[in-house]
Amino acid sequence: MKRGVSVEDIAEKLKRSIERDAVKIFQKYLSHDATDPIGAPDGLRNETIHKICREDGQVDPQCFSSCQDFVFKKMEKEFYQDFVVSEYYYMHQINLLTSTQVHLADVLYNEGALFYFMEYLEQEGGSHFLQFLLATDNFQQHLMSCGGQYDGMEAQRDAMVLYDKYFSLQATDPLGFDDKKRFEIEENICREEGPLPDCFAKPRDIVLKTIEKAYFKAYLQSDVYYKYLSELVSTVETANYPPRQRKRTASDASSEHSSHSAGSESRSSKNTYLATDTSHLRHSMNKLDTAMNLDPGLLNPDLLWKRHSPKMSLGKVDTLGEFVSEFDPNPDQEKVKASGLFKRKKAKEKEQEDMALKIAQMIINDVTSVTQTIGALKNPQQDRDDGS
Repeated sequence: MKRGVSVEDIAEKLKRSIERDAVKIFQKYLSHDATDPIGAPDGLRNETIHKICREDGQVDPQCFSSCQDFVFKKMEKEFYQDFVVSEYYYMHQINLLTSTQVHLADVLYNEGALFYFMEYLEQEGGSHFLQFLLATDNFQQHLMSCGGQYDGMEAQRDAMVLYDKYFSLQATDPLGFDDKKRFEIEENICREEGPLPDCFAKPRDIVLKTIEKAYFKAYLQSDVYYKYLSELVSTVETANYPPRQRKRTASDASSEHSSHSAGSESRSSKNTYLATDTSHLRHSMNKLDTAMNLDPGLLNPDLLWKRHSPKMSLGKVDTLGEFVSEFDPNPDQEKVKASGLFKRKKAKEKEQEDMALKIAQMIINDVTSVTQTIGALKNPQQDRDDGS
């Protein structure tokens, strides 16, 4: 702290700085001549003014809370539903689910990803864990939405439905908790005032850790997960989203030039993003498409005779799967082209092939002999009958 500057002076400077910041925010978003208006009504604007300009000279720390609630509801009503069906939302999911570290919450709070995760758990026999997790979340959210004014008996009946399904001795989908944990849950449910919203909190945390440890890591490497990601990538690449029109505001005129320059950069970055973050998925799909391409000559017999004719050889495949040529197409030409080094190399390769064939034949003979011996030991009575 510099000499000659008192605590009161610092407090006064901080107060003025807070006032300046509050006024700047108000002028930019709430005033009648705001550069980026949020569309706040006069009542909300006047309320904010009174909180900034209080009689005691202090700025209310919550002066913009009502404005935040207004903007949140406006975005949810006017923009969110369009966003969740747009390419930007799919790109957000791809970016999230292909990052270096994907968390279980990223899947649980994503409707599309949650559906595929449930499908994977059904294959692995762990779907009841996720069903319990979702049921307890719904139970807790329902009671908390009542603000503590819920019917205790009705809440107890709902809790008993979950208890009978997952915890009781006759549970249809038991989670594997011991007697101690079951008694604790019974005490939480059978309160005189009714169960609390978090009566299943402890078993929920245990189930959450079980899902994450036993299933989630394997799910991120499963075919079901890559199927979901490939569908997301395909949706973004094939969908043709029309440009959205929005109302022109006063601030658009001043920033029109910067918008044009930023637009091309945004489109370029979007294409680069798709080419980088999803390249491994698109590479796999391209390989699949290539594998599915058929030679037109196979479908049109007339094109068969127009294809390029490579060297052909007449022969057969023996019992060991080796192709044995019946004759050489141009034996004289072969002798002319072959040099001494080539002949020695070819002879060595022929020797190695013969040795490999002999070893393969020995293995086949050994397997056949062992198989016949085992069959004879298993059916001694049948052999005696045949002999008689």
